[in-house]
Amino acid sequence: MNYNFVKVKQPIGEFYLTSIPANQVIRRVEVLSRTTNPDHRDRVQREYSGPRLDDIAQYVTDPDATFPTSIIISASSEVVKVVGNELVLPDEGIYGEVIDGQHRLKGLERVPERWADFDLPIVFMLDLDSEEKAYVFSIINSKQTPVAKSLIYDLFGLNQTRSPQRTAHEIARSMNADAEGPLFRSIKMLGKKKEDSEFITQGSFAKYLVALISRNPSKDLLDIKNNQPLQADPLRPFRPYWEANRDPIIQKILTNYFLAIKHHFKSEWEALPSEKRILRKTVGFSALMKALHLIWPKIMAAQRADKEFFDTIAEEFANNVAGQQLTTENFPSSEGVANKLARLLVPNPPEWKGHGNLSDEDLDAFERTAEL
Repeated sequence: MNYNFVKVKQPIGEFYLTSIPANQVIRRVEVLSRTTNPDHRDRVQREYSGPRLDDIAQYVTDPDATFPTSIIISASSEVVKVVGNELVLPDEGIYGEVIDGQHRLKGLERVPERWADFDLPIVFMLDLDSEEKAYVFSIINSKQTPVAKSLIYDLFGLNQTRSPQRTAHEIARSMNADAEGPLFRSIKMLGKKKEDSEFITQGSFAKYLVALISRNPSKDLLDIKNNQPLQADPLRPFRPYWEANRDPIIQKILTNYFLAIKHHFKSEWEALPSEKRILRKTVGFSALMKALHLIWPKIMAAQRADKEFFDTIAEEFANNVAGQQLTTENFPSSEGVANKLARLLVPNPPEWKGHGNLSDEDLDAFERTAEL
């Protein structure tokens, strides 16, 4: 097979950029994972991550799926040959070893019905020795700077397709701008602090809100784009409102809830020095969202979510932690501490009908499954 290429010259040497149909490359490369086996000391790749492969395989079904960055393959010049203006690849056998992009390839491999839709940008680096392969792999994977979650959620605001992430972004922006609300100028939009009153990043706010809407927000977005029915989830309090496109109800419930918290925890909310206000730290916000989830069956049973009803809830919370010093010294930042605080606020949570009580693992799962 012959492919046109673009030759790229850089300090490490020359390499070749081309485009190859997915079905011509997926099973024509090898991934050599590094293990503790002494025979594998010259290998550079990490072992596959099952969850990451699952995520990529799901993403491939997105009608707008794209892999714009190159798959990097180390190959021998005796196998991948440069002839004039073309790369000549063998009709059979392995092209070379994947240096970067193994999860993209293996995730796509799981969805063969989509292979015909993808041409993959491929970079061939020829005749690298083990040291050079290790250097390329380590530089690619150690120098990347993760994109801030606040920015990612903010960018969902540009997406015209409805999603839990977009809902979380819009509610964060609206509550942060509500001068009469409990979280006015409390959210660090784009993760950057501009006001002394801001205590939680937009990314963290969205993370804990999305967790009460969806077990798998990325799948929800794909289902909407593919005109597939959304799956019900009785353990997500805000999901029915989100499915019904009634986001203002979610915001109103949160507003009423946090107004009641602010009223019944005046010292922890405002009077304490800012560095000690546990409820106005990420760990405290996490605990309060977990507590809201724990007492949701009570809210559903009463069929009330007004400010007056939440006043009774917040008063119970205050009574349950009477005598506790709710400060950062006693409640350092961690999800385990957030669970502990939520359990102190709601020591005897009502059962979810048909589901029993929620465990700490259930609570933690909401954050894990809702992260981007």
